[in-house]
Formats: sequence, C-alpha cells, structure tokens
Amino acid sequence: MLRIGHLFNITHGPALVLRETEELAHSLRRLSVEWRAFSAGPSVVEALLGGAVDVVYSGPSPILAAHLRSRGTALRVLSGACSGGAGLVVQPGISLTNPQVLNGRTVSSPQLGNTQDVSLRTWLARHGMSDVERGGQVRVLPLPASECFNQFRLGRVHAAWVPEPTLSRIVALLGGVLAVDERDLWPQRRFASTLLAARTEYLAAAPDTLNTLLQAHVAVTQRLAHGDARSRALVRASVDRAMGRPLAPAVYAGAFAHCDYTVDPLIDTVRAQCEAAQRLEFLPAGTTLGLLSAR
Repeated sequence: MLRIGHLFNITHGPALVLRETEELAHSLRRLSVEWRAFSAGPSVVEALLGGAVDVVYSGPSPILAAHLRSRGTALRVLSGACSGGAGLVVQPGISLTNPQVLNGRTVSSPQLGNTQDVSLRTWLARHGMSDVERGGQVRVLPLPASECFNQFRLGRVHAAWVPEPTLSRIVALLGGVLAVDERDLWPQRRFASTLLAARTEYLAAAPDTLNTLLQAHVAVTQRLAHGDARSRALVRASVDRAMGRPLAPAVYAGAFAHCDYTVDPLIDTVRAQCEAAQRLEFLPAGTTLGLLSAR
C-alpha cells in the first residue's frame, strides 16, 4: 500500500488531480493507494514521521522541521509541486501603505510554524514588527482555514496570511484586499510553496513505487502548469467535495491565477525559508539542510 498525505488546498493541485482520477492507482496496478487529508502542513508531516503515511504534499517549513530534527534521516524531497498561492489579505478599509497599521491588530495564519506562519512573521520582522509573544504589538492567531474565514467575516481577524483557496475566498466573498502577493517578495516571483516528499524508509523499500508516483506527479503537474481545463476541473471537484459545497467561480479564478505549478523544488528558496524559520526559532540554529533531496 502507498499512503499519501495532503491538504485540500489549490497549492496541492497535483495531489488532488491524482486523487480524483485514480490514474496513480491504475499505474500501480496491484498496489492500493490510500489518500489522507489534513488541515495543515505540520499535521501532515507529523503523520509521516509517525509512519501513518509514506508520502506527503506539504509546504517547506514542516518538511524542514522534520528533516533537521531527525538529523536528515526522516525524509527526502522528491519534487516540487507549486510555487506561489499565498499572501496577506486584509479587511476592507485597512491600507498597508504603512505596515505599522497592523500593530494592535489580529493577524491569522493556518498553524503555528507552518509555511505561511513563517512567511507572516518574517514579513513582520522585515517591517520592524513582531507578535505579542515576542514583545511586539501584532497578535498572530493560528487558525484552521475554515475558522480563519469565519473570524475574518466576523471582523475578529483584521488580516490573514493564508494559502489558496482561502485567500481568494476571503477576497471574493468577504471583500478582503490582497495586500501582499507573496510571489512579489521573491526573485523572479518564484518560491516553493508545496513539495512532494517521502519517508526515507519507504524510499529505500519501494523505489519502483515512488518512481511510478513521481512519473504520474510530473505528468499532472505539467498539465496544471499549462492551464489544462480538465485538470483544473478535477481540482475544483476535489475541493468542492471537501468543502461540502461548490465554491464560487471567482474564487477558483483568483486561486489558479496565484498558483504556479512546477516540479522544480526551488531549493534555494527552501534554504531561505529554512533560515527564516531558524531566525524565528522554529528550527534549531546552526544546522544545515544537508541531503534533503532524493535527486
């Protein structure tokens, strides 16, 4: 059996296409595939470390945490999956011409230490701000995506650094304003937002299975990168099913526009995210990436 963990995010599009079409299961023939969905990246990687799943789609920060804390023994990155697809959205009426306007306000992220949480705190530090736990004036409130949406709707959250489709849901349905497209903070507007990684034990035990997975992953990622209509429809169907209702076309239009699907793991940007998480003390200082990639 091949057990794959993922999130119902647009940034996890390749996983959702493979799950919907079952083409991976057909390629593996007699080997069954079990898909497990999680609410945030750290939960996915914890499942990997605990042996509950063999392969994960996750943002870089949880993968880095597992890699460094296991001294490079826990996992290997097989491929990139998505660049972009995240940013800071603010309530109508809030202008970030002066970022200090967020002092005294509440800003949400999906989970403490996840990829967007690190991006948010790094951006705050760049503008001379920090969360209240670190002596600053910004209240950073980690919330699951659905709860972040609800709290934003109620006005209890003033801004949120979130991935797609939550970002475009807030923009399209709540009138939120995209204040920071995270792509604009990176060279060539490219940074790793989703990676495909495997447990090292599984990689050693079943290399042929993972090679088949990788071939299928590359194929669907390339189709998504070229805007294939059927592949996008499969992503929408998967997310709609998870949400329990169809999302508005405007949500998907915005979400796909913010995501750049790629098999390039963009390791230089992963290294930069590692250094950012270390500065925030989410990862141990003085450690290096070492052998992170299986390639």
